[in-house]
Amino acid sequence: MNTTVTIRTPAAHARRPIHRGLRLARRCDRADSLRRADGFTLIELMVSIAVIGIIAAFLAGAVFAAQEAGRKADTEALIAKLHSQMAMRWEDYATRRVGISPTFQQNVFSSFGAGAAQQAGVLAAMRVLAIQEMMRFELPDQYIDIVNPMQPDQPPATTALRAVPSLNSAYRRRISRQVVEADGISWSDAYQKIAAANQSSECLYLIMTTGMIDETSGGEYFTDSDVGDTDDDGMLEFVDGWGRPIEWIRWPTAFVSDLQPDPSGGNLAPDPFNPTHVDEQTLTSNGARPNRAVFGYRLTPLIVSLGRDGYEGIHFVWYDPKSPNAEILAKANDPYGVINDADYGDIQRGQVRPDPEQQDRSYEDNVHNHLVGTR
Repeated sequence: MNTTVTIRTPAAHARRPIHRGLRLARRCDRADSLRRADGFTLIELMVSIAVIGIIAAFLAGAVFAAQEAGRKADTEALIAKLHSQMAMRWEDYATRRVGISPTFQQNVFSSFGAGAAQQAGVLAAMRVLAIQEMMRFELPDQYIDIVNPMQPDQPPATTALRAVPSLNSAYRRRISRQVVEADGISWSDAYQKIAAANQSSECLYLIMTTGMIDETSGGEYFTDSDVGDTDDDGMLEFVDGWGRPIEWIRWPTAFVSDLQPDPSGGNLAPDPFNPTHVDEQTLTSNGARPNRAVFGYRLTPLIVSLGRDGYEGIHFVWYDPKSPNAEILAKANDPYGVINDADYGDIQRGQVRPDPEQQDRSYEDNVHNHLVGTR
């Protein structure tokens, strides 16, 4: 029997461990690659965070822009609604009948001498002055148009009108219900309280809602979101998309827009309430206007939101009971009156107010009814 004996040489023994080592190394490499696939390096993580941050910033900017656009659109819609309501009231004065005070007529005729009653210019000036006074009492933009600041429990004193219009009395009754009676305070205290801020906005609300079924929530024409009491004085205001009161100026004499060109440039539309272009101030204690005062041109009431920055950038010229200005009171019936301000000199309503911090352009984000988009 032949027996085959295999003798393993040292070389054969040496090769087998090498092959096993290579296979083990390959398995370790595969395991390491699998472990690396399950995680991120620090650099990869930082890049991912940066990308997410950039996307989030873009999204936040887009959301903010959309919110701002929505606030502006809501404000424009409300101002357009207010403008349409104001326009109906405004145009009515061109044909309104006015009762002129007999005492005023007699004083004028006496001042101008014999034959004054037959002078067309004098008669026209009396009617213009009476219409302006009626507009002031029925379309107030500050509380001195509703109450007598020297005796707040009384109506304002008349100059040309036979009597204070009944609508003005209705405003006073509302103030009495909402502040005087509700708070249990005197008329004097109530006047000090409500005249501290937001005068024109609160007057605008009175104009638009007096006589409506529900006067305390905007009536049937406005929504709850249109109305607020931002100063908690008991008098409501219309609020814009930013939650601020919407202001208004009855006679924005110096406001320049597509509806009201710069008066110093000439070629202005005539005042529909003063077609003969008389200087009605010759009939009052103020006397004739100075030569530099441009007057007798068409005015369009200004209904304005202060926009995103909340700064008006224009002069409203309100009478402040805490620092009374006799000139404001004396010229309350004069749409084109020039008021001397301690800080700004001679000013008119609607005039741009300098603001060095904003390069005098803070009015540019205002939303108002003189803009084409809101009419």
